[in-house]
This record gives sequence, C-alpha cells and structure tokens, in this order.
Amino acid sequence: AVLTGHSSWVNAVAVAPDGRWLASASTDRTVRLWNSEDGSPRAVLTGHSDWVGAVAVAPDGSWLASGGGDRTVRLWDSEDGSPRAVLTGHSDWVRAVAVAPDGSWLASGGNDGTVRVWDTASGVCTTAIQVDGPLTGCAIFSDGYRLAVFGKAGIYLFAYRTSAYSSGPTDMSDDDTNTVRELDVDHRGESDD
Repeated sequence: AVLTGHSSWVNAVAVAPDGRWLASASTDRTVRLWNSEDGSPRAVLTGHSDWVGAVAVAPDGSWLASGGGDRTVRLWDSEDGSPRAVLTGHSDWVRAVAVAPDGSWLASGGNDGTVRVWDTASGVCTTAIQVDGPLTGCAIFSDGYRLAVFGKAGIYLFAYRTSAYSSGPTDMSDDDTNTVRELDVDHRGESDD
C-alpha cells in the first residue's frame, strides 16, 4: 500500500511496538498516524510551526514524540492525536528523538549541537550536553541507560545514570580522529569534562 496524505517530503517514520499503526513526520509540518493493516489514516497531528524531521514511539505505544524545524520536541497521545507536551530548549532544529525502553525519558539532538534528555512525565530537561557540531540522530540502547548520538563530528556514546556516578569523557576511538566518544552523565546532568 502507498500511504498518501502528506503534501511534502516524509522525513521519518516510526512503527508502534505492536505493529498496528505507524507515524510519519513531514516537511508539511504534520505528523500523521496510519493503520498499518490497510494504510488508512488515523490522525493528523498539527502544532509544529516548521517541518517535522524526527518521530519516535513510546515502548507501550500510548504516546509518541516528534521534533523539527521549530526547535521543539512535542509529545502526542497516540489514540486521539492530542498534544501532551511541548518541550523547549533547543536553539536550532531538532533532528532526532529517541525514547528509552521504559518510556521514562527521551533524548533529542539537533543542529544546535546539544543532546537533551527529558523526563517524559514532567517534560523537564534533566540533562543538556553540548557536543562538537550539529547532531542528526540518536538511539537508546535496550539497557535503558546508554545513548548514542551522531552528527557532523562523529558518534558520541553517553551513559545516562540515575545515581550520582559521573566520570569524564573517554576517547573510544582507535586513532586520533575522535569520532567516537563516551561520557557518563548522572540524572542531574553533571559530568566532568
């Protein structure tokens, strides 16, 4: 099936954990929800004031997150498409969002070169880390505390810990290109740089 409805480029797609629906993010400033069995539309989510370039679904499928050119991350209810929260803090485009396996936090990355960690219950940014250059993607490991973000300067690996444990950045590359780095960050965003 070909899913039609967006009036411009589709930039990202995420599939619900149960496979029954999917979400698409578009340059037309919308996120659309679709039934995966027959391709029929479920909802059109409006609220972004610029293109939408990233989308991720919560592990229980009850909500989703989107990010885009308006510098916001938005949380949406997956049943009716209603907005749950607007997360602000990025100073440039949001190009990536990822949700932790337990749904308690999400990460966003953008052109401002920051990775931000958000508490999904409160909408509060608990950690913001500046890296070298714009970020274009992020992924959370299945263990629920490691995060990979990537962009112009390479790949960064972070361990998001809820304890007071924190250590400085560790260069994990085999050469001097510094394309892969690791940093442990506690839940308050504290780290030794």
